[in-house]
Order: sequence, then structure tokens, then C-alpha cells
Amino acid sequence: MKNQYVDTSTGMEFAAITLGDYIPNEDNKRLFSQHDRIKNMVKLGVAVEQMGYDVLGVGESHQEDFIASAPAVILAAIASQTEKIKLTSATTVLSLNDPARVYEDFTTLDQISDGRAEILLGRGSRHAAYQLFGYDIRDYDELFAEKLDLLQKINSNKTVTWSGKYRPALENAQFYPKPYDDSLPLWRVVGQHTASAKQSGENGLPANFSYLWTGSNLFNKRVDIYRNALRQNGYDLATMPIGISGSVYIADDINTAMRESYKSM
Repeated sequence: MKNQYVDTSTGMEFAAITLGDYIPNEDNKRLFSQHDRIKNMVKLGVAVEQMGYDVLGVGESHQEDFIASAPAVILAAIASQTEKIKLTSATTVLSLNDPARVYEDFTTLDQISDGRAEILLGRGSRHAAYQLFGYDIRDYDELFAEKLDLLQKINSNKTVTWSGKYRPALENAQFYPKPYDDSLPLWRVVGQHTASAKQSGENGLPANFSYLWTGSNLFNKRVDIYRNALRQNGYDLATMPIGISGSVYIADDINTAMRESYKSM
């Protein structure tokens, strides 16, 4: 099934990720309109495919400085203008969303894109976002665990009977549309906490390790924890890809890159 065993035969893939940042342009301090910014994100998706990338990710955020609050909608617009590139959330904040709604949004995207949809799942950490959707951030871990359990069940079964704490129970529920090909590929985003790496392995999910706020020296530790958890839970390490995501600043030479990037911080 695609959600558990992602095809690793193509070797390394390269992705471009946008979080929909909505901040003034560094050159002239001008802030584009929301309309132009979202349109430019669609143009970015087309350009990324033309440049030969394998994956495009659009992040979910609910704050003033980021415009991508509905990644599946933006990805659907990109899908209509592309043919090959995989389209993923980066990240879907599952703790704030109903798993049934997430599944149907992304299976619809999967059908529109002829099977190119994937989901990167994370917990989010902004107190204001939890307030916005009526959740208590103190339930951070429990919310994510319960909702991930439901999403995995929906993704791998034709009918679902389920009960939990944070949403109404389901009895022989069915969800439509179905994915283009069997099931949706689900990934778990692993941030700073080693507990996330362990849980990813226990859930049998491919892991994407982020270094937006941490140094790369933590990679080995988290990857080892992840692989040990996979092994202990009976998963085949050879079929479980690992992703790495972070930020990069590009200039003509290293000195210029260092000078300009530190100036902008």
C-alpha cells in the first residue's frame, strides 16, 4: 500500500517547499496583494516542474505572515497546470483538522492530479492556531495521536468503525472519493523531538526530518531512533524512505551568500 511502502526504486528525489510566506519584498519593501501572492504560488509550482524537481510541497499555516491556510486548494490549482511533479502538503497540521476532511480533500487532489498527491503530517506548535480551531494546546500529543490513528484507518479500509475522544464515533463509515491508486502516501514530519522519530517508526510511516530550527548534528540520533522503532514493529527498513527538509540561501558564491543571508536575519 502506498501509505506504508513508498516506492524507493527511483532513488533520491528533490523537492521545493513553500510555506506561503507573506512578507514585504526585501528589495523594495513592497507587500504584494494576497491575490498576487497566491497566484505566484501556483506559478511557482509550474516553474518547479519545468526545472526538473520531483516534488512540490505547500505548507499549512494560520497567521498573518503566511498565506497558505488551505494547501490542498492551492495544490489542486497547481495540479491543473502540471503533469509529473508530486504534490504534497508541507505540513498538514493534523491536530487542527478532521481526518475525514483531510482524507477527502487529498483524495480529490489525487484524482485531479492522476495520483500525484501525498500528505506530510505534523502537529503544529502555535498556541494561536489551536485557539483558532477550538483546541487546547495542552492536548498537543493526544490530539495528533488520535487523529493519526483515524486517518490511517480511513486510508487503509473501505469502511471504518472507530471511536475516540475528540470527534464523534464512526460506524461502518465510508469516505469518497477514493484515491487514484489504492491509498494516499502518508508521511510524518519529525521536528526537534526524538519522540516524534520513535512514533513515526511505531506508526510505520516514512519520516521527513526537518532542520528549520535545529542543526544537522541531530539527524543521526533521530534517524537511528526512527529505524529502531521501525525494526521493532516489524517494518522493512529497505522500503521506508527518509526525507530531509530545511532552508537554503543561494547566491553566486559562498561569501555573498553568507553576507546576504545573515543581513536578512
